[in-house]
Amino acid sequence: MLDDSEKRADHREALKAPQMSGLVIGALAGALAWMLIGLIVSALT
Repeated sequence: MLDDSEKRADHREALKAPQMSGLVIGALAGALAWMLIGLIVSALT
């Protein structure tokens, strides 16, 4: 039981960093998407 709970704790700790980098990547991707949408809209109008 101890090993199992320790593994879960390690897993949670390991997930924190990827979540942060994932948010940063998501924000950058979102910004790029909005820039592309803006370019397409300005090209169409």
